[in-house]
Amino acid sequence: MLVSLSLPRRLKEQRSIAILAVIVVFCLASLASGARAVVIADALRTAGSVVAYPFWKGLTGAQNALHGTTAFFLDHGAARQEAEALRHEVTDLTRSLTALDELRAENERLRGMLEFARTEPRFTVEPAEVIGRSFEGALTIDRGAVHGVQEAMCVLTGDGVVGMVAKVEPFFSHVYTLHHSKCRVGAMIPRNRVRGIVHGGGSTQRPVSTMQYIDIKDDVRVGDDVVTSGGSIFPSGFPIGRVTRVEFDSESLLKTAFIEPVLDPYSLDEVFVLRAAPPSTEELTAGRGGGEDSLYALPDNRSIQERYAP
Repeated sequence: MLVSLSLPRRLKEQRSIAILAVIVVFCLASLASGARAVVIADALRTAGSVVAYPFWKGLTGAQNALHGTTAFFLDHGAARQEAEALRHEVTDLTRSLTALDELRAENERLRGMLEFARTEPRFTVEPAEVIGRSFEGALTIDRGAVHGVQEAMCVLTGDGVVGMVAKVEPFFSHVYTLHHSKCRVGAMIPRNRVRGIVHGGGSTQRPVSTMQYIDIKDDVRVGDDVVTSGGSIFPSGFPIGRVTRVEFDSESLLKTAFIEPVLDPYSLDEVFVLRAAPPSTEELTAGRGGGEDSLYALPDNRSIQERYAP
């Protein structure tokens, strides 16, 4: 019993010798049977591959994981660089499109100005660029005395009346628009020839002008168009605005029409200064072709308000 218990212990202690003995016995058996040495080598190779397979599999998996992680970080960095480059490209394209839109809008405005000059050959106009705006409804343009601009000249666009030149400097001028409280324009309603004087609104919060001195019996309605009446510094027939409300004063027996101007002076970039305009046939037949109110009358020493206020 004691011997049987000590045998496994002895085998465990002498394991290497036992393995060597088994190999020697196997080789001797192979030699005795006439088997070739290659069989032994194949057997040893097979045994080695079986033992090494788990380690090889784990090493391959670790290599693949390391390669995938490295590739992920490299691809992520490349993707970030590409995304940054695309973002800059989109920004540049957006700026280019914005500049293109601005050029297109400017081209359309200039075409409109050329069309106006072509369709109104009787007018002598000076193109001007708006270089300044005030919150009181005044503009500053890049044309002055050296360009032939004088006080009280009409300022307009192909879409309607802008205002009048109030002050002239050598190289620029100040313009009172229909939003300015000191602007006065002779006006009429073309539907029935009712006449009055349009006064500037004088407020940027409520940019509405008023047409005053309308007889209480005259027919003025909401939605009526209002145009220049001619006979002074403004040629006749140019759009001023549209009637939005009508009020009357029972004491003065006069009506007041509130006018929404057709043009927003704060959105203008180019305007025309009307230097000369022969009177129309209607003005000539009405007896407005000369005198103090003629378009040819030169400005005198009085202020603009004294000369052209009703």
